[in-house]
Amino acid sequence: MKVLHLVSSGGYYGKEAVIINLCSALEKLGCEAEVGAFLHSHAPNDEVVTRAHRQHLPAKTFACRGRVDLRTVRAIRAHILAQQIDLVHTHDYKADLYGYLAARWARRPVFATCHLWFSTGMQERIYGSLDRFVLRNFDGVIGVSPPIATRLHKSWVPRSKVAVIANGIDFSPFLRVEGPSSNREFGSGLTIGIVGRLVRQKGHRFFLAAARGILEKYSEAKFVVVGEGPDRKQLEGLAQELGIAGSVYFAGFRDDMASAYAGFDLMVMPSLDEGLPMTLLETMAAKRAVIASAVGAVPEVIEHGQNGLLVQPGNTDDLEQAMLLLLNDASLRHRMAENARESVSRFSSDRMARNYLDFYQRMGHCPVTAAVTA
Repeated sequence: MKVLHLVSSGGYYGKEAVIINLCSALEKLGCEAEVGAFLHSHAPNDEVVTRAHRQHLPAKTFACRGRVDLRTVRAIRAHILAQQIDLVHTHDYKADLYGYLAARWARRPVFATCHLWFSTGMQERIYGSLDRFVLRNFDGVIGVSPPIATRLHKSWVPRSKVAVIANGIDFSPFLRVEGPSSNREFGSGLTIGIVGRLVRQKGHRFFLAAARGILEKYSEAKFVVVGEGPDRKQLEGLAQELGIAGSVYFAGFRDDMASAYAGFDLMVMPSLDEGLPMTLLETMAAKRAVIASAVGAVPEVIEHGQNGLLVQPGNTDDLEQAMLLLLNDASLRHRMAENARESVSRFSSDRMARNYLDFYQRMGHCPVTAAVTA
């Protein structure tokens, strides 16, 4: 069975990591998986293709010259037919539309994974509404968390077509990470990290606001921001306004995340909205204590007080108090880190891939032999 996973990517973030992990795991289960990515004329980015090649996965770019480019649809269809693709699986609103048209034109089944819809602006809300309308006609739709599945149901996507499948990661790079003393990349003293694209949804401004309060008690603490995005200048300005710029390090994009996690004593994820963030799973696998907003599927992963702490999204005081609790109590921080690694084992990429194959089969689009092999 050959599956084309299609994505419209602006970099290498959680969604792209899910695709690479999924395709690698599917290959091990005997399913040929290929990564397909749009190469936009206005902002070309093929990082997900580069990552696919590093993992020895087949990958293909499709030139796209605008928001609606029928030549791209034709190119995807031609590739489906030439490579004898059995099933197309899409991963965002643009890939959903183009992939649906190309797959139906080629008489192939089409599935989608819904990672998260952004609703920070009118354009995103319109695109999200159109996407959910198109998804009603897909053969199967996967939500990475129950809230996303609920939103699909409310958008009249038939319940029989919807499944919830949690994201999964390849644990091997992160299991080698041990105590923070193993890597003091960011210097001595307590180091608190945040990892994610620099956009409003990730809640960096709450992280910086809480950092100011922490520094009043731990003047030598450091706050490391890993990631890039359109809000970088704004966040750097906010650090200046808060008077904490000297204690905040903007590390930019990293492709060696295991090494970055190794330099943290504590990870914070104050997101306003999430599906099932890959960063959360990676942090836990790297044996780091984590504080995260109780959004999306996060409460299904973190048991408050056992393997991490949950806080209310957008609540700086709540976030600051949780950070102080773990910074003040090293034994509690270490116990939660140990529990985090133990509890995250159920979110493996191999398990995710088996669930995807089972869903294809249940919907009548996966050979029984492939599912049995899985």
